Amino acid sequence: MSPLAPTLQAFFTTYLTGHRGASAHTIATYRDTWRLLLTYLRDQNHHRPADVDFTDLSAETITGFLRYLETDRYNGPTTRNARLAAIHALFHYAAYLHPEHAALIGRLRAPLFSDPSADQGTHVIRTSIRVGRDILDAVQEGYRINLPIRVVQGGGPVSSLVSSDNPAIVVEAVKLAEDRSGDLVVRLYEARGALATGTIELGCDVSRIVETDLLERTLEHEAALVTVAGAQATLRLRRFQIVTLRVERG
Repeated sequence: MSPLAPTLQAFFTTYLTGHRGASAHTIATYRDTWRLLLTYLRDQNHHRPADVDFTDLSAETITGFLRYLETDRYNGPTTRNARLAAIHALFHYAAYLHPEHAALIGRLRAPLFSDPSADQGTHVIRTSIRVGRDILDAVQEGYRINLPIRVVQGGGPVSSLVSSDNPAIVVEAVKLAEDRSGDLVVRLYEARGALATGTIELGCDVSRIVETDLLERTLEHEAALVTVAGAQATLRLRRFQIVTLRVERG
């Protein structure tokens, strides 16, 4: 048995459930990802799951797996990226247990798709110093540097598509659903590192708001969504929790 096998088992049985308190849906998503990856390695290289080691998981192998998800399983970018996040989560955990593979794990945790050589070479990094009270000031400064506001001249003012009344609940992304239904998908996270309650409001007509997992599958039991009233949704988030909402317009 390779060192990867007991590490993978401990990742699911001890780390995700005990230390991270991951939800059942997150654990299922990560489990399905590694099941697919181990099956892919078996079909490609004839490796038994128990024999797969860290050295078998090269950047080229992971890139090939992501291409397989897109071309053979017809996964969209959201599903593909969620699978990659599950792989990175295991490598983050393994980095502390297997320092002998630190260089390999560091390369695997770097972006791999669609350019396996991404992030390799000379980097230019911008830094900023700002006096603030807590981590939210650092979050705001990070967005100011990395995603500066773009000003566009128009015929009149435009209201926000999504707004949050709690600065600790940050709206990270708004996009169309992967199933091409026309629904909106809103992804938020708790940024301060503490429990946070707040209300988000949509700037459009809304017929339904539900909570989903990262793959945009509706949750049977909402983890953060408390109440919905028209275009407003009240949320209660754990520290650094990521929440995905699906909004049916109408």
